Formats: sequence, C-alpha cells, structure tokens
Amino acid sequence: MGEDTWIAYLLSGGSPVAASEIWQFERIPAYFFEMIRDWVIGEMARSGRSRQFLIALMRTLFVQGGSRTGYLKLARESGLANNTVASGYIEQLSDALAVLPSYQWDHNKDLPQQRKPAKFHFINLSVALAFAPNRMASVHEFKELGATERGRWLEWLVAQEPSAGEASSTADAQGSSGMSPSPEACFHTSFSAAKPSRGSTIPRRSGFGPRRNTRSTSWTTPAGSTK
Repeated sequence: MGEDTWIAYLLSGGSPVAASEIWQFERIPAYFFEMIRDWVIGEMARSGRSRQFLIALMRTLFVQGGSRTGYLKLARESGLANNTVASGYIEQLSDALAVLPSYQWDHNKDLPQQRKPAKFHFINLSVALAFAPNRMASVHEFKELGATERGRWLEWLVAQEPSAGEASSTADAQGSSGMSPSPEACFHTSFSAAKPSRGSTIPRRSGFGPRRNTRSTSWTTPAGSTK
C-alpha cells in the first residue's frame, strides 16, 4: 500500500481483522462494521439506553465533530430529555472506550473545565465508521473526502492512539493481578496477536468488538467475561 498504509490503518480502526481484509481485498466488508455496531447497541441496551436515541446521539457527534459543544446542545440535537441524560450516554460510551470528551483546561487551577463546551472524540475509529452517515470502506473513498471532513477523521485518529495503550495496559494489569480482564479491555486486546498476511506493514493495535471464534464463523465475547 505504500504511502496509503496510514489510511488503511485509519479505516481498520487498528483491528488486525479489518486490516487484513483491506490489505487483501482493498475494502473492509460490511459485516465487520455491523458486528461493531450491534455490539455497541447491545451494550447500551443492556443498561436501559435507547437504540433510537443512541443512533441520534452518534449522528449529532458526527455533525459537531471538530467543534466544541455542551451536553445541553447534544441533548437538544439528539432528542434526549436533558443534559444529564446526554452525559450518561457519553459516560457509558467512554467506559466502552468508544467516545471521549476533550475538555478545555484551566491552567490556573490545573483542572479540566467540565462545565464549558468540549470536543467529543471518537477514540475507536471502528465505532465511528460503524455509525458514520456516509461509511467509508476503502482508501479510495477516504481520498474523495473534502479537506474539512478529512481533518475531522485525522483528529479522531490522533485521539484514538492513547486509548489503545490504556486498554492494553488495563488488560495486562488485570491479568497479572489474577482478575478477569473487563470486557472493554478484552475487546481492545483480543486481536493484538493477529497480523495481516503478505508482509503487511500496517501498524497493529488493539481491536474493538467481540473476538472471533476461530473454529467457526461466529463472533463471541471473551470467555468468562461479564458486563
């Protein structure tokens, strides 16, 4: 892929499963994004969150992507009852390492200004692409984006990387202490040993979503995991 390798990595969300697909077939198949989408919706539904409002919120995050916005505006644009409800959705998405608010910083107090508008970054691009209004699946489609939209994806790509290291560290720490790694940490580390074929140079990072059962075509959550 040469100079387009970083674009392939962006589109894969760092998952070697998706990276292998785009390396071999130059396109990420729809089933991968639907798997991620179904997993996120399922996790939110288990805690009583509405599928309809989740999809509306994701749509709003795309519209506001790259701009600072407050929870009240997120709620209003997504049809949620109030800013507290919107904050609850974002908090759960943050726990799942999918979306993370980036607050302005008070240098005098050395604290984040959580009452001021923030940017809401997708920190896993597989999730972003799974819910994208105009989903991309190939390098060619990414290259057709306008400068503003391309810049938004690059900003999310930068935001994604620290979360990958955090998830891997969390799983390692939980494993070494004898604890069962949390589902979120497992989802980010389950693909870490995979590698695209034919000597790909696509960087590897942890993936997001259920692990594939290599003895069948099904996808399952890590054994022994709970919510």
